[in-house]
Amino acid sequence: MRTGKGQPAFWVKIAQNVPGSRPQAPVVSHAKYGHIAKLQGNQNYGNECGLYGWKTATHNLSTCNLAIRNLFSMENPVIIFGAKGLGRVALDIFQSNGVVVYGLLDDDKTLYSTDIQNVPVLGSPDDDGFLKLIGKKCEAFVATDDNKLRRHLTEMLNERRKTMPVNAVHNLAHIAPSAGIGHGNLLAAGVVVGSAAVLGSHCVLHTGCAVDYESRLGDYVQVGAGSVIGSGATVENGVFIGSGVTVVPGVTIGKNARVGAGSVVIENIKAGATVFGNPAKAV
Repeated sequence: MRTGKGQPAFWVKIAQNVPGSRPQAPVVSHAKYGHIAKLQGNQNYGNECGLYGWKTATHNLSTCNLAIRNLFSMENPVIIFGAKGLGRVALDIFQSNGVVVYGLLDDDKTLYSTDIQNVPVLGSPDDDGFLKLIGKKCEAFVATDDNKLRRHLTEMLNERRKTMPVNAVHNLAHIAPSAGIGHGNLLAAGVVVGSAAVLGSHCVLHTGCAVDYESRLGDYVQVGAGSVIGSGATVENGVFIGSGVTVVPGVTIGKNARVGAGSVVIENIKAGATVFGNPAKAV
């Protein structure tokens, strides 16, 4: 996707690899290569359209990915928020990329002082003793399927630690050189993000799903295993797409809509709607 006439653009600048320093948030990170890029421009954490302002601005994707390919390796270990389900997926992803995981934080007290894949469950997500490490000695990743909780934890990290979560991108995922990706996203094994596609922030793309060329996903979007988002489709903030869904090219799925597993979406879906079936209809 290229910057259109009259549209504001964000520009990516390679962050300097200075010991003890870190880019100012927001950041773009590519866990597959352990890279971090620094975004320059209009940075508004309160903007629900997210890092790219995807409804109001476009991103210079070729510049972004040139920076991603040439940035320095992420040196800090990661603390994962969440020790169950998605937390274990994130742990696998970071370990597959050779990224050190310092520990996991979870509300389940029965997990405290236990290890998961030789990584300790340290304590609660709001424990200041561990939070103070984030942004200085550690990065953070929020791993929960609950969008409300993910948003809460992300806002807490922003407010208390002035930082944003890094991405967790499996080494068997593929992001096209011309695609753009925000921060705090999880891309599982076999995920494909096509040419000039734009992925916002804090999204979860499960195993084997595909986001075809020139598609646009907002923030806090979840896409189930094996689902396909057709070329040029728009998926707005907070949308949930179940497993095995097909979204035909060019359609728009409105904010916070839900699409049931196995559905085929052939027309636009209104914000907040729940649809299911082939073709997908409101339920």
